[in-house]
Amino acid sequence: DAPRVVEVQGLLSTFQAGDLGALSAAAGQPAGSYLVGIYEPAGRDEVRFFDPATGKLPPSTGPALGIDLLNQAGLLGANVRGCRFDHASVQRGYRVDGNDELWVGCANAGVLQFRTADLGNNVVEAQGPGADLLVDFTTDRVDTNVLQRRIYAARGLSTLAIEVRSVGEADVVTRRHESSAVNFSSIAGIFKIAVEDLALNHKDTIIVFDRASTQASGPALVPLKREGTGAAVRWVAAPLPWRVLPLPVDTHAVRIVASVPDPLQLELTADQQAAVNLEVYLPLQRKVLFGRLETAMKGQGIFNEQTSGFDPLLFTTDELPAAVPAATDRILLIDIPGGDNEVFYVLSTGTQNLGWRLPLRRTQSETSRDNAARFTNGMDQALGGALAIGLLPVPGKTDQAWVAMGNSASDQLLRITFDQGAP
Repeated sequence: DAPRVVEVQGLLSTFQAGDLGALSAAAGQPAGSYLVGIYEPAGRDEVRFFDPATGKLPPSTGPALGIDLLNQAGLLGANVRGCRFDHASVQRGYRVDGNDELWVGCANAGVLQFRTADLGNNVVEAQGPGADLLVDFTTDRVDTNVLQRRIYAARGLSTLAIEVRSVGEADVVTRRHESSAVNFSSIAGIFKIAVEDLALNHKDTIIVFDRASTQASGPALVPLKREGTGAAVRWVAAPLPWRVLPLPVDTHAVRIVASVPDPLQLELTADQQAAVNLEVYLPLQRKVLFGRLETAMKGQGIFNEQTSGFDPLLFTTDELPAAVPAATDRILLIDIPGGDNEVFYVLSTGTQNLGWRLPLRRTQSETSRDNAARFTNGMDQALGGALAIGLLPVPGKTDQAWVAMGNSASDQLLRITFDQGAP
């Protein structure tokens, strides 16, 4: 088994779950490797690989993706020394030359975009302010003549970036952006609902989770649709039957976990009506709410336990967060590979670190699922002031996860076991 604790030199900021494909293979790393960010005020400020199966980092003299972000002073700005790595993602299918792009988010300087063919030598562009919340409309376009688009935001901020490029356009260009007619206050999630399909009269549609929507005077799901052509294109509030959907005031996280088969009229079959595709996480209430997005959109008023149409999941634990984490904090909520429709859910507030393994409801009539959260007794409540800032599963383990703990004085990856608690 992998070791329980991995020591890292410098602050571990985060890691990116996902298949890095050719990027890890080119660096001689195992398939399924992940990324970590290492920060040392007087030394490296770099992206490194991490093998979640063995718990090993390559040696400091080994492959570090060739990116020393302390030396990117020209891109980071005259008064910025170092990136302070915050997030990363690999973008595919966007470049004419066939290369992937590695997007590295810097807490100090926005997003840096690298061609994966020559990492460290060719920074495509510096973008701001962040892109840790991102949806891509490029790889699943039905009509390849449709503009390439991706939409991203920095968590907790108000700016929604909508980047576009014409098919076949040169790779090294100034990014062009389309505008949104809807204003946001505190973006905490972006969900892709529909991709433009001219034959079906579908337009690009997204939902933004805004923790402080002015339209709802609190947390809400805000649907947007791309309308118009040419210079007149704008992203506007999606028309009826879509609406701004208010959520409980203490909502921390939202997941839309299944597709919307009819994004125009939101019609459903009886089986679809009974299947969950909306999850709302309320840790202060010890609850996860379940629902059907289309039904909630066509209803009235707030989405809550009384209007959801589904029984909630109840946390049976004495430990509760002191407050809902700030919208600028990363939401640590991931599916458990090989689990029975389960997630790991970890959050930090103040000096608290809490974590749960949650069995989620799938249908209205499901009775085989117990209605109590499984929780961990392995999360350290305070680890020298270090807080949980990253989360990824341990391959082959449905009860374990790697949790990144970090502050200015502590820097560890902990392998946490999520025990099943009694209801």
